[in-house]
Amino acid sequence: MCFSSLFTALDRPGRSFLVSLFGTLLFPIVFLFVLTAVWGLDGVWLMASIAALASDILTLILFKTMRIKNT
Repeated sequence: MCFSSLFTALDRPGRSFLVSLFGTLLFPIVFLFVLTAVWGLDGVWLMASIAALASDILTLILFKTMRIKNT
């Protein structure tokens, strides 16, 4: 969530929106359905960690591909 605020502060609202949307809604829902189908109740417990890891990877990719404006 810190990177979402960073992207907002750097005037990158699209990246901020993507980090927030994927980190709080899409990754948890997708991994909940996938992991419960594979591991059952254990998948529910693993979902939070794997969704957070996927969100971290997406955030780092968005940060690495960002060009900072020089003023």
